[in-house]
Amino acid sequence: MNNHDHTNVPGASPEKEEQQVHHLLHSIPAMLWEARPDGEIDYFNQEWLSFTGLTLAQASGGGWAQALHPDEAADARQQWAQAVQSGAPYEAELRLRRFDGEYRHFLVKAVPTRDAEGKIAHWYGVSADITARKQAEAALEQQQARIAELQATHAALEKALHAKDEFTAAMNHELHAPLSGILGLTDILLENTYGDLNPKQQKALQNIESSGSRLLKIVNEVLDIAQLQSGQLNLQISACSLAEICSASLRTVQIKAAAKKQRLNFSISPKNITLNADGERLKQILVSLLDNAVKFTPAQGRISLSAVLLPAGDQVQISVADTGMGIKEEDLPRLFHPFVQLDARLSRLYEGTGLGLVIVKALVELHGGKISLESVFGQGSRFIILLPYPGGLS
Repeated sequence: MNNHDHTNVPGASPEKEEQQVHHLLHSIPAMLWEARPDGEIDYFNQEWLSFTGLTLAQASGGGWAQALHPDEAADARQQWAQAVQSGAPYEAELRLRRFDGEYRHFLVKAVPTRDAEGKIAHWYGVSADITARKQAEAALEQQQARIAELQATHAALEKALHAKDEFTAAMNHELHAPLSGILGLTDILLENTYGDLNPKQQKALQNIESSGSRLLKIVNEVLDIAQLQSGQLNLQISACSLAEICSASLRTVQIKAAAKKQRLNFSISPKNITLNADGERLKQILVSLLDNAVKFTPAQGRISLSAVLLPAGDQVQISVADTGMGIKEEDLPRLFHPFVQLDARLSRLYEGTGLGLVIVKALVELHGGKISLESVFGQGSRFIILLPYPGGLS
């Protein structure tokens, strides 16, 4: 290092000046180094040596390259040589091996200093640890890749949902129309339109009618769910007599209730309540709740349908109550989930897809209303619907 052409400090020799500079560099908490004009690096401060675990003798004379990552050593040497030849500042991102063998990322910069004649006198360099920044960049890239993956998945799901909607529309024709035709012809045959039937024929047609009706109900429920999820189910709003809708709903379940010797009770106050609603969908709601009540209430039980205009005058409360098996408190949160029956044993005892209450809840909410349940296990249940009055949906 005795050949460096330092600008002399008055009263100090070049050797003394160099010692002072090195003392200063050793005290700075940064990885610093110095090179001759020809690019030969012959000085590293204590911070650099402590990090790499090398001695000054080991690092000098090109030995510093052993601290570079093997994949980057050749390129680093070439880039440094080009900088020295051109005299331009040097900058590169490299990996340096720490004394414990771990490679960390560094931003390495070096600038030349020139003498009075403009010739390069020294190169001074600094190596800054940027591992945290590189890790953050890698994490960001991973996050962006994950976002891109999720976007692709989302696009695939949208495509699948579109295909499902198309399939549902096809099923509406391919399943619903033929089933309706089969049931219509079965009714005609059961009425002896084409001649009298013997007992075996009568029984067979009744089984066809029962199974067909069950299948048609399943198809209708699946179609309703598909339309609700896709936002394609639109209500046909008009002025509806609530008393007429309730009476029609009770007639629909009357035969099933009579077969189990159950009592059906109905009350409405006032009798002339008129709602702005989709009458068919409102009947669907009540029939579904009444059908469940009949299904899960034992023989000779009681089922009640009531409707009342609340005192505030802005809501109508409709209730369907039964004296059936009731629902356990821990099962209540699962009640309105699709394809769920609260007790696995019930699926063997009672028919159903588990979609009925899901559809009921969605239809009530489409009408701007709310549905809730009060139930005591072993004693019965009471579904409560609140619908806006008199405005509703218009």
